[in-house]
Amino acid sequence: MPNLLTTERLKNFSDSVLLVAITILAYNLVPPTIVNGQVNPDEMKDFFYNLYGLISSFAVISVFWVFSMYFFDYLKHPTEIITLILIAFFVLILITPITTVAELRYRNWEGVAVLSLLQIFNSMMLMLLWWILGNRKNLQAKDLENRTRKKMFINLAIIPSLYVISTGLSFLSFDVAVIFPVIMIPSLILAAKVHHKYKHDNHN
Repeated sequence: MPNLLTTERLKNFSDSVLLVAITILAYNLVPPTIVNGQVNPDEMKDFFYNLYGLISSFAVISVFWVFSMYFFDYLKHPTEIITLILIAFFVLILITPITTVAELRYRNWEGVAVLSLLQIFNSMMLMLLWWILGNRKNLQAKDLENRTRKKMFINLAIIPSLYVISTGLSFLSFDVAVIFPVIMIPSLILAAKVHHKYKHDNHN
C-alpha cells in the first residue's frame, strides 16, 4: 500500500477528475434549435441556464482544485484515511455539475439546498485534511506553519458561509440565490489581500 498510495498519483488522479467534471459541464451545454429562422425560446432559456451553470460550476470546481493542489504541496505521503477522504471529495466534485444543472432546471429552494450541502461537505472534507496534516508532522513534505493553517481554514470557511446564505436567499429570490455563490472568487481574493495586509502590518 505505501508504494501504491503516493502523493503524485493522487495529484494526477485529481487532475483527471477535474477533466471529467469539465467534460460533464460541456456535455450539458446544447445550443438551441432554430426552426424557420426562429430560435425556440424555451431552449434558449435552458441554454443560458446551462451556460451559467457551466461557468459557476467551473469556478467552484477550480477553487476546490486549487485548494487540493495546495494541500498536495504540503503532503509528503498519504495515509489510508487521507486517501479515502480524497476519494470521497473527488466523487462529490464530479456530482457538482449534475446538482448545478438540477438546481437551475427545477428553480426551487430544494435544488439550492442540495447544491449548498454538497459544497459544504466538500469544504469540511478539505478542512479535515488540513487538520490531519497539521497534527501529523511525519506526513508533511515541508513545515506547515500555524499561520498557513489558519489562512486555509479561513478561506475554506468562506465557501460554506456563502452557500448557507445562498440557501437562505432561495426562500426570497431564486435568481439572487444562484448568483450569490459567484462572489466566492472575489471573496477569496479579498480575504487573501486582508491576510497579506495584516501580515505586513505585523511585520512592521
